[in-house]
Amino acid sequence: MFTEKTAETLSAMNAEELAGYYKEKMSADRSKLDAAIAEKADKASIEAMKSEMQANMTKQLETLNEALKQQGLAIGRIANGNENAKGEKTLTDMLTEKKADLVAIKGGENKRVKLDVKVAGTMTIGGNVTGEVPQSQREAGLNRISRRRPFVSDYVNSGVAESNNLSWVEYQNPDGSPAAIAEGVLKPALDFDIVVASENVRKIPAFMKVSKEMLDDISFMRSEINYDLMERLSLFVDGELLTGDGIGNNLNGIITQSTAFAAGTFAAAIDNANNYDVLRVAYNQIILSNFMPNVVFMNPSDVAAMQLTKGTDGHYIQFPYVSIDGTRLMGDVQIISNTGVPADTFVMADGSKASVYTKENMSITVGYENDDFTKNLVTILAEWRGLIRIQGNDTLAFVSGTFTAAKAALVTP
Repeated sequence: MFTEKTAETLSAMNAEELAGYYKEKMSADRSKLDAAIAEKADKASIEAMKSEMQANMTKQLETLNEALKQQGLAIGRIANGNENAKGEKTLTDMLTEKKADLVAIKGGENKRVKLDVKVAGTMTIGGNVTGEVPQSQREAGLNRISRRRPFVSDYVNSGVAESNNLSWVEYQNPDGSPAAIAEGVLKPALDFDIVVASENVRKIPAFMKVSKEMLDDISFMRSEINYDLMERLSLFVDGELLTGDGIGNNLNGIITQSTAFAAGTFAAAIDNANNYDVLRVAYNQIILSNFMPNVVFMNPSDVAAMQLTKGTDGHYIQFPYVSIDGTRLMGDVQIISNTGVPADTFVMADGSKASVYTKENMSITVGYENDDFTKNLVTILAEWRGLIRIQGNDTLAFVSGTFTAAKAALVTP
């Protein structure tokens, strides 16, 4: 069924669209006229309908002429009766050629008039194609940012927090000492204190707010949001396990609770001290405290610098207490390289003396917040609750420092 279009809609149509529209309109008008004749309408009505059709045809030609101007045709030259540079016929020429058909329409005969306004030429993508044709090939998925791998929890113990506070009992402040005594002499007295220490569970959340339309229209969006939230939350927790300062709601991290590197008897006693020397002395420091280190965390650049150590003649130096592939120290201490460790920093540890207690595993929750429902939004929340525990008497099992300061303390003046 034909539907009349508004002047605003017609002004937005190109020549081809207008021609199609007017073709439908002329057919509809002709059908009305035929129906009036069949119903034996009075002569005045029939003549009025014919006059209206003629007026519409004149208006249609004017509108098409304007549309052709907007599409870049040289209407000025056409109006002057000149053929344009491409050899296209003027509108006057085309109307003259179709004079008989136009007269037939006026006389009430069922005919159509076709005006060819385009000259065929060479087709090119740049000249004849609009829109995304051909359609680009789209690889599946999303190109993610490359991020480091969480590592700290792999080298410490793990447990489950059954309360929001974890406490333990520590042996502290021993007094007195056994001694060999003579007969009749007062025996030595010994004592110690028992102290309760504790750590509170910390909460670390992150969320994204997204429209339901985005989730519906982009097939991979929900899975990518879940993946990104979990990855970034995991990395933040991992960083807190290592470097958290314990202030406020921050985790009390390993470096914060560790013992500072101490040169001890090796102070100012090592010629040309290097990073391997620092690690060997740190190992000794932990052993002297009666712990057995099994891991050292380092930045990749510091690991590379150690492995590139050369003698004065340019050959690589193989240290007797380092494995051939450079991944172990003293046979038992694994060297872990990760960008989560600050540059120039080392942390040697007996990992069995630290534990990560989890109250709530990392999880994803979807829900509404505030006016999310009326805005067609959803909130996707990722959250972890837990703590890291190093008992007071075990802090000597962790030694940390910077290579720069440690080498300065070791090197001979």
